[in-house]
Amino acid sequence: MTTAYLLINIKMKHREEILQQIKEILENTPAYIKYELRETYEAWDFFLKISAENIEQIKTTISKIKDIKKISQHLTLIQIAGGCNLIRQ
Repeated sequence: MTTAYLLINIKMKHREEILQQIKEILENTPAYIKYELRETYEAWDFFLKISAENIEQIKTTISKIKDIKKISQHLTLIQIAGGCNLIRQ
């Protein structure tokens, strides 16, 4: 399983419109793509965690979100394959 994280900044006056566009993209992804979208405060407005069998499956969804015109900034982080928890529990 491959996981990527997308941090998103938006123009707040367009929050509802952008959120609706993101939801539509995510709701129309194949069932094998798992996602979690959270609103955050401070440096970034939204945090998206997206997982699938391989990175190609994730790239398509992330590209659609990045193409939303009123997103002002985004940053993608891709988890290293086979990465494990670095802190023992």
